[in-house]
Amino acid sequence: MVDPKALLGERAPAIEGVELDGEEVSVNELPKPHLLVFLRIGCSTCWEALVPLSDLSSKVSVVLIAVSSTEEGIADSDRERLGQLRQEMTDGRASILVAHGAAILRDYGLATSPTFCLVDNQGLIAGVWEGQLDRAALLERLPAVSPDVEGE
Repeated sequence: MVDPKALLGERAPAIEGVELDGEEVSVNELPKPHLLVFLRIGCSTCWEALVPLSDLSSKVSVVLIAVSSTEEGIADSDRERLGQLRQEMTDGRASILVAHGAAILRDYGLATSPTFCLVDNQGLIAGVWEGQLDRAALLERLPAVSPDVEGE
């Protein structure tokens, strides 16, 4: 398995997923830079780590990827919870995708949930945080990933 930090400076692996409304999406086609947030749906304590996303979505596009261990996707209660999180990110700079996990786990070397990957405007991984997001470090890197994005 790849260590996610070994991907720093590398092109972000392709991810295909389905938006909550059922639309199929390729993450590589979404506007960059963006913050990929990988969440294993079964991780009940991981939801707390998502609280800062509503604030961060005003600074950088957030792509939350709910990684499902089954082809069937996620339970209705989890879909509703993700929908509420999406509503909190009201500025339109957020996407929530559901994706089947095997290839994503392998390609990104995901062992910890949540894992955060900052992807720059050229599609390269510019930052990786496992578990809790280091918000200050992320905001410090934002101006470097795209000239039109400001940190704090």
